[in-house]
Amino acid sequence: MPTHLDNLVFYIPDLKKRRILDVGAGRGKFLIECAEHGFTAKGLEYNQDNIAIIKNIAGNKNLNIDIERGIAENIPFPSDSFDFLNFSEVIEHVKLPATVLREAYRVLAPKGLAYMSVPNRFGWLDQHFHLAFVNWLPRPWADFFIYLFRKHKNYSGGSGLQKLQEMHYYTYNDFVREACQAGFLVHDMREIKIKSKFKSNKTLSFFAIITYKLFRPWYFDSFHFKLIKNE
Repeated sequence: MPTHLDNLVFYIPDLKKRRILDVGAGRGKFLIECAEHGFTAKGLEYNQDNIAIIKNIAGNKNLNIDIERGIAENIPFPSDSFDFLNFSEVIEHVKLPATVLREAYRVLAPKGLAYMSVPNRFGWLDQHFHLAFVNWLPRPWADFFIYLFRKHKNYSGGSGLQKLQEMHYYTYNDFVREACQAGFLVHDMREIKIKSKFKSNKTLSFFAIITYKLFRPWYFDSFHFKLIKNE
């Protein structure tokens, strides 16, 4: 099965030549894979326990991992420092998403790229609680609905464990609008893949894109975007 890194290389063939920052590195799966395959990548992570886990795994594998503690709202690197930013399952957990997008724009070099996964506000199946239709409810009802079906978590158990109404979910258009306000050009990665698959048949490509757009607002639990620094 293709890894996240494999999928990124499909969309960004020259990724190995780029300076990469993994924002919200978690327990380091992506960062470790980059190191194993010779990519130049740094990590940014707030949780000290996760940083210790990453360093321990790297030590056991004899890998040199460069990771710093910090938050996405205040990325501790100079402007134009990176050519690619990885935001995988991060934007929903931050406090100030608009600030994060502005920081991402700042630290990217001109024409730099970012990958960002974004939870769908009206996706029929929630990706964090694996519960159907909870995203169709008003947010004040969501936690009761989750508790009713015994899908709640230990919210004091560490980073990334938040109540649903505390996280940031978006409709497709709302996220595109916010990313554009930060200065980015925005591309839907699923659309790119569909066009690539049917590039030899424009008619099939047209109908595949139309079908996808009909399903996009509610079928998928998240959106996947390629952002381009518009400079």
